[in-house]
Amino acid sequence: MSIHDEPQSKATDVDDGMAAWEAGVQRMKAELQARHPELFDEAGELRVKEAMRQIRQRTGGKRRLSGTEFLELIEQSSKRRADAS
Repeated sequence: MSIHDEPQSKATDVDDGMAAWEAGVQRMKAELQARHPELFDEAGELRVKEAMRQIRQRTGGKRRLSGTEFLELIEQSSKRRADAS
């Protein structure tokens, strides 16, 4: 009997969750690589300095964004993609 209200997770639940997480990360990486191949090296690894340079460029050099500023940045990006389609 457990002293917690929720049943404990089984190892297979954790493994399934981790597999889903990894699959999601791989999908996002593939999408980013398709949209911005310049951000990746020959081995397919993210060029972090270039990614950060582009992010700072889009934020006007800011290193920290408020929630509102972040949402505005995302909205602008979505608009640009829609206009390009």
